[in-house]
Amino acid sequence: MCPPYLRYGLLICELVFCNDSPVPAQCENAKGTTAEAKTDLFGDPLPRGALARMGSGHLRHGASCRIAFLEDGKSLISAGYGRLRIWDTATGKLQQRFEVAGNHIIDFRCAGDEISIAHVDIAEIIPTLEVRDRLTGKIRRSVEYKDQITGHKGAIAHDGKRIAFDRTNSVRICDATTGEETACVRLRGFSTAHVAFAPNGKTIGIADYQDTVYIHDVNTGKKVRELKRDGDRVIELRFSPDGRFLASIPDHNDAKRPGEASIWDLVTGKELHRLPTPGGAARPASCRVAFSPDGVYVATGGPHVGLILWETATGKEIRRFSSKAFFSSGVAFSPDGKCIAAATSQGMITVWDVATGGALSNSADALLESVLALRFSADGKQLSGTSATRINWDSLTGREIGRSAETAKRIWRVPFSPDESKFASADSDGTIRVKDVATGRELHVLKGHDKRVWAMLFATDNRHFYSGAADESIRVWDIESGKQLQRLKGTGDRMGWLAASPDGRWLASARVSESDRGEFEVALWDLATGREQPSVKMAGNWFPSAIAFSPDSRLLATIGATDRSIVTWDITRGIRERELVGHKESVSCVTFSPDGRTLAAGTLGGELVLWELTSRRQRHRFKGHEFEIWSLAFSPDGRRMAATSSDAPVYVWDVAGDLLPRKRLEPAELDRCWTDLAGADAELAFAAIRRLAAAPDQTVPFLRNRLKPMVGADPEIVEKLVTQLDSPRFAERDQAKADLEKLAPAAEPLLRQALRKSPTLEVQRRLEKILERIDAGTPEILRGIRAVEALEWIASPEALLLLDTLAAGAPDTALTRDAIATRNRLRDRKKMQ
Repeated sequence: MCPPYLRYGLLICELVFCNDSPVPAQCENAKGTTAEAKTDLFGDPLPRGALARMGSGHLRHGASCRIAFLEDGKSLISAGYGRLRIWDTATGKLQQRFEVAGNHIIDFRCAGDEISIAHVDIAEIIPTLEVRDRLTGKIRRSVEYKDQITGHKGAIAHDGKRIAFDRTNSVRICDATTGEETACVRLRGFSTAHVAFAPNGKTIGIADYQDTVYIHDVNTGKKVRELKRDGDRVIELRFSPDGRFLASIPDHNDAKRPGEASIWDLVTGKELHRLPTPGGAARPASCRVAFSPDGVYVATGGPHVGLILWETATGKEIRRFSSKAFFSSGVAFSPDGKCIAAATSQGMITVWDVATGGALSNSADALLESVLALRFSADGKQLSGTSATRINWDSLTGREIGRSAETAKRIWRVPFSPDESKFASADSDGTIRVKDVATGRELHVLKGHDKRVWAMLFATDNRHFYSGAADESIRVWDIESGKQLQRLKGTGDRMGWLAASPDGRWLASARVSESDRGEFEVALWDLATGREQPSVKMAGNWFPSAIAFSPDSRLLATIGATDRSIVTWDITRGIRERELVGHKESVSCVTFSPDGRTLAAGTLGGELVLWELTSRRQRHRFKGHEFEIWSLAFSPDGRRMAATSSDAPVYVWDVAGDLLPRKRLEPAELDRCWTDLAGADAELAFAAIRRLAAAPDQTVPFLRNRLKPMVGADPEIVEKLVTQLDSPRFAERDQAKADLEKLAPAAEPLLRQALRKSPTLEVQRRLEKILERIDAGTPEILRGIRAVEALEWIASPEALLLLDTLAAGAPDTALTRDAIATRNRLRDRKKMQ
């Protein structure tokens, strides 16, 4: 999938208000089935349909957020992306969750039993202030302000009586109760970089992307003071609690200049000193600042160094808090000043003891911010993923087994071999280093690229290795010898994503097209010849990070013409096969199930959808992830699926319905399942498959009586009907087409044979339509394939015998092919046990 740093923009989510303690999310679209609720290793409830959680959800907001302690210090609030969460400071557990109607929270204030939340819907850009009861979550009052805002900037006064919003070339100061404007401040710039009320509520600090901070009187709007930063654009302001000091953070575009936070004395208007911003000039815009309650200390957090504590009066560095995370989202001191909390850009919150500098045990795991590259072991017992390190878990319980040492600064770009014995990292000059996971010993140095490497991938055979770089080439390497085998010349300055087919024949790469129109495309390479096939064109401008091959190497899945759809391409026939439409959010990752029947898709909004490829319809949804799903992986038997998101961090989902109650099915229920298996509703059919698999002793005999091997159609009859498709009489042509459609499941090989004989255009057109219906699944075909799927999940000796019977049916028909493939998979798995 695409690395997190490429994901910009706000998530537009379906928002529902919940005032209870966190409860397990419901599993959608099960249609009549009920899954057992479970808890994770920390005793927290799992979403319904989840089997396990890897890591803890404690103090994980899931996205960039502001944070603040409540007045008693026992709870911590995080707010961002339309969500407000209250956490228990001592345990890190979630106490309450609020969802607000606007999808962007501008500011919030807590006072007594009330929480004031200023938010805006980025589509309408009309700000709203809500005051909620902290315990019940009920809205006590709500004020919608009249004008649109410009840059989604604003602030609530400490006493909650006023609120400020940015407009074009101005800042409006309004009465928080009535919404009426009380003052207006004109700006030099077009929009506001940051707004902050002084603690006493009498003045307001404004930064407008210029080199000066302006202090204005709240009542009159008149300017009180200017604080000039010598050409540096100020983007963040923070008053000390007593109002004496102001911290301002600049935005530097000059990489040679260090980023420095200024500390101003507001009594004299003089700049006291400058504090080196963590991360220097690399990304100072991501830095945050906070004063201790007594104003003695100020803390700065940023993307590279972490969190630093300074003495306000002298600018002396007191301490650097230990962490490998980058705190660029929010920083806050506890009311007593004994603790400090900071949040990363993914909403992972760490709490430290100010006196000792040690992180408290309730903090979010610093090495589990963004888990990528999920992979189950061959036996399905372990699950591994990459974050700041490579981590292995027990896939059934979520128990952590072990972590590798940190392998690189940008670990999300570090691929591991399928057997987890090797990993690769790239230097800035294009040199690739392959190392041993256990010892860290360098095995090979791969030299060929002369520019930055954007993508690397180990082949499933553990021997070949692929790399794509900014030098517009893809290299194929023999990982045992370290020799370059092929150089594939591409176009576009980035080879940002690679995917290889399981049979080693095909390689897909996502790249910028040479059209200079900002469009993206996926290139397909035939590794047997080294030639590029006609590329898979992307109609939109969404980076096609979701690329996956089917287990049989026949299909390639990519994001479609819109980023909310998926397109599958039949590589063997060189055609666009189908488009899967209906996601609520942009698709972020895709993967095929091991049996090739299902395509799983994760979205930016946390939506997790299973698609049935035969019918091209959604068959199931899992609800529990709140933010972008970054990586997906099916277990080797296809019964479970792991998915990552910043809030989870990893859930393992029950695909096969193992959580469903094992109960005896009444005859009427069996009949209903049989009917549903042939239906157009893929969700009902999937629920039927799971119910049948949960009752194996009944299902196998039932299917043995109902499901028979496919008997081939009479060749002479089919030939006659095909000939009649070219009849000069319309009625005869139409009747022949109807008769062939009835025979289609049994006549499939004969129809494909007839099409290969280059018939007339009229016959060709009619045959193609009939075969399209077969590919899309007639009711009879769908029933057979779905019944075989239930038998695969049962996987008993009796189920295998029935599969043997079905595999002996008419060759090259859908049911026979599926039964053969299923039987072979089950036998291969048995050999591995």
